[in-house]
Amino acid sequence: MVFLLYLYIVDTYNIKLSQLKDICKISYRSKSGGEYYQRESNSGSIKKIKKFVLNLYNTSDTSKVILFPTPIIIALDPSYGLDIEELDNNVDFDSINSKLYIQKIFENSKIFEINISTDLKELFLIVDGQHRFLALKEIIEINNTFDIELNVMILIDYTIYEKAKVFTNVKENQKSVNKSLVYDIFGTLTEQEPDIYRICYLLIKQLHNTVLDGQIKFLAKGSGVISQAFMTETFKEILEKSNHGLYSDIYKDYNGIKDLIEYIEKNIFGLEEYFKFIKNKYFPYWPKPKREYLKIKKDELTLNCNTIQHDSEEYYKILKKIKTLNKEIDKIDNNFYTGYFYKDILLKTTGMYALLKISDFLFSKERYIIAIRNKESIQSLLIDDFKNIDGKEFFSKDSLYSKGTGKGQQNTLYCDLLKNIQKKDFIS
Repeated sequence: MVFLLYLYIVDTYNIKLSQLKDICKISYRSKSGGEYYQRESNSGSIKKIKKFVLNLYNTSDTSKVILFPTPIIIALDPSYGLDIEELDNNVDFDSINSKLYIQKIFENSKIFEINISTDLKELFLIVDGQHRFLALKEIIEINNTFDIELNVMILIDYTIYEKAKVFTNVKENQKSVNKSLVYDIFGTLTEQEPDIYRICYLLIKQLHNTVLDGQIKFLAKGSGVISQAFMTETFKEILEKSNHGLYSDIYKDYNGIKDLIEYIEKNIFGLEEYFKFIKNKYFPYWPKPKREYLKIKKDELTLNCNTIQHDSEEYYKILKKIKTLNKEIDKIDNNFYTGYFYKDILLKTTGMYALLKISDFLFSKERYIIAIRNKESIQSLLIDDFKNIDGKEFFSKDSLYSKGTGKGQQNTLYCDLLKNIQKKDFIS
């Protein structure tokens, strides 16, 4: 078999698991803005695949088994910096010596070779198929006779952006993928011309690092009460539709900006001021750190403990719960937030959507535009505009707007907030 890989054109090949397992590595995105694009591997998914594979091979004619109809996609890790030597003859896949030879034909028609042996560990990155790869690797490490051939697609000369595009295209067309991961990928690929996803990412990151400290859940994991995906989609909607004021200025004027991060930091002043006001005015409905919720739960249990007979079974059960809570309180970070305990809606999807839409409405007003451009405080303007908006009525867990979710409820809250602000304008 000869591997002829024209620039940006790939093919699929059958490669034995024993030859593949040591030359591939997983490259997951451990934090927002990270170098790679895969999500962290899921042990539950790996176990399911192992069970499926072993059951299939134990009950079927293995010569007729088609294990996975779609290929595992791998790509050369550019960090290796391999030497490429010019060749005058064809090369192919040497399965006996566990060597993989890849030809690349460039525009100048020169033929090059990359000689990849299993002596070079972790030479490839898994672009798609990490759970299949890890499950099969676990099986062969226990049973080395399980040396099956796998359908593998190899990417050569693909940039991180192009590999990410392959990954997300596969995920979006083949099965669902975490939206926060997709938006994080396209928000942080700086080699491309800035686009709306990059703008959204930097807006979200700046708010997350300042006034919304810890409230946005990046990559759908860790601290936060509202997802990066939701924030991206809401900002995208507002930026595309806004035709005057802060959002319009940010989106329409970014082309040609060399330092986009500095540009966003400079132009986000009004939005930071806005959320500072929201936090101060509606603080009872602002999320508390998980640690505080756990302390409240512990205090409730302690109070309950004092009303129960001390030698009863229930008493010892409560003591055990208090002990468990104390351990969790001691190890958890002070700035770790979670939506699990947060029942109010101020920073949940319903409240956040309405607040961001209201910010677009307000920041299109001339009085705000003048104040923001002069870096003046907009607190007095906000105090006046929100004077008819009661936190308990609109943002508490007992409000009418907490009874449902979805776009309809988000728009209802936005419209009702807008009516109250416009009522103030009409009266004045």
